[in-house]
Amino acid sequence: MIRHPSCVNVSKWNAVICSGTYAQVYVQTWSTQNLSMTITRDEYPSNPMVLRGINQKAAFPQYQPVVMLEKGYTIHWNGPAPRTTFLYLVNFNKNDWIRVGLCYPSNTSFQVTFGYLQRQNGSLSKIEEYEPVHSLEELQRKQSERKFYFDSSTGDGVSLCCPGWSAVHRHSCGTLQP
Repeated sequence: MIRHPSCVNVSKWNAVICSGTYAQVYVQTWSTQNLSMTITRDEYPSNPMVLRGINQKAAFPQYQPVVMLEKGYTIHWNGPAPRTTFLYLVNFNKNDWIRVGLCYPSNTSFQVTFGYLQRQNGSLSKIEEYEPVHSLEELQRKQSERKFYFDSSTGDGVSLCCPGWSAVHRHSCGTLQP
């Protein structure tokens, strides 16, 4: 997920050093027990990462991959796609972004919202709706806006750009409810 051709192997540390800017996406799903999440960086589709959620038996499994900023990622599930998915951006600064594609059946309709998570009481505030765009290219041109794209002809997935905000805030990038 975070490796790229410029990474340097340091065998005496059993580690790899990779330049770049990184953050985390905290993914939470509702009513989807025992799903595994596969996330792939779009430029390296043959190197997916499969994550088992923590709280597998809970009503809301959670996943937390490290991502490289200003890159695109695609998320697949090993079963039916969750009805509700929350994406929380961790360690994002203003103007940081990633593009996330989530795979859903072609006949799915979406409500995509943005809100600030109040960690003290778990509530969302300042909720805004994402607006649909007609192409992935339009989404890329408007990545600082609250937009999403879904290719309903193929069901290839809903894509949204997740713009960052102040590092002191943790917020929900998108709440997807098909």
